[in-house]
Amino acid sequence: MNRAEILNLLEIVISNYPNTKIADPSAMASAWEMVLGEYPAESIYKAARLHMSTSHFFPTPADLIEARARKKRR
Repeated sequence: MNRAEILNLLEIVISNYPNTKIADPSAMASAWEMVLGEYPAESIYKAARLHMSTSHFFPTPADLIEARARKKRR
């Protein structure tokens, strides 16, 4: 994933968890880019959809990586 894809992903996820307050979105995007940068964007978007449909809690990058792995095992 590149920076633009990370920012788009964060926009989608934040929209789905409106009570989540992000103090510094730029810092969050940088941190997520460090962790998720090696993954294909489409697989992380699919993982985000899975997470958002099954969890009441804002995801961490680790949550998305785990959801990606679960989706691949199906």
